[in-house]
Parts: sequence; C-alpha cells; structure tokens
Amino acid sequence: MDEAIKLDEVQGRSVKANFFERAKKNDEAEREYKALVVSKPEDWRTWKNYGYFHMRAGHPDDAVKCFQKYTELRPDTADSFNSLGEGFLKKGDTDQAINMFRKALELDKNFLSSLQNMGEAYQVKGQKKEAKEMYLAVLANNPPDFYREAAEKKLKEIE
Repeated sequence: MDEAIKLDEVQGRSVKANFFERAKKNDEAEREYKALVVSKPEDWRTWKNYGYFHMRAGHPDDAVKCFQKYTELRPDTADSFNSLGEGFLKKGDTDQAINMFRKALELDKNFLSSLQNMGEAYQVKGQKKEAKEMYLAVLANNPPDFYREAAEKKLKEIE
C-alpha cells in the first residue's frame, strides 16, 4: 500500500483507510484521513472520502464539515452538493438536505443519487406526493438496477 501512496497519496491513503475500516480499526483509518488533511487539503477527494468515513462511523456533524469543504473546492459538481445533502440528511436536518439536493439537481437535473435522496428527504418530512415525484423521476431515467430497485421499494413504502 505504501507504493500506492507514493503514486497517488489521496487514492493510496484512502484505500489503506478502507482496509483499516473493514478490519474495524477506525482509529488507524482516521489517522490516514488526518494525514491527507495535512498533506492534501486542497484535493477535493480528501474531503469527500473523509466525509463518507464519518458517515459510516456515525459522525454526521464531522461529515457535514468535510462535505462543506468538498463543496467549496468543487462547487461545479452535483456530486459535491449531493454528498453535503446526505450529510445533512444523516444529521436530521432535512430542510438543509433538500436545499443541497436541489442545488445538485440544478447542476445535473438527472443526477440519480440526488433524485433518490431528495425523495427520501421528502419521505422523512411526510411529504409523500413530493417523495413519489422524486422516485418516479428516478425510474424515468432508465436507472441501473440499484437505483431502480431502491425507487420501486420506496414507492411501495409510501403507497
């Protein structure tokens, strides 16, 4: 893994962190991400990967902070706003989540993750009509099986 770090530090350390995480060694995994924050703070991948680590670890506040930095570095991508929206949704701030998913969809109106996530946010808020519209929008985009199955399942939940 150290050779991979020499070739691409962000990718190499992220792979190493994932290895530690799967081995249930979150402290070691977090050390890898912290090393990236110090050495590669201007690489958006650092913040995206660290943010999802925090999501998996159950630290939504820290995830949001990482995704805010990701969005600051990459305001031109739907993915950055979608990730930030996921952080807010995990944190329980559905209004902020919906705002971020909306920004993602302004950049890419067919971004499947944001369509699906916005549906989930509306569902959490009890807005079944809006949730249904989002899930139907996912299906209208001829999505891969993962998104199709998730949207179909969610539609059944709200019917």
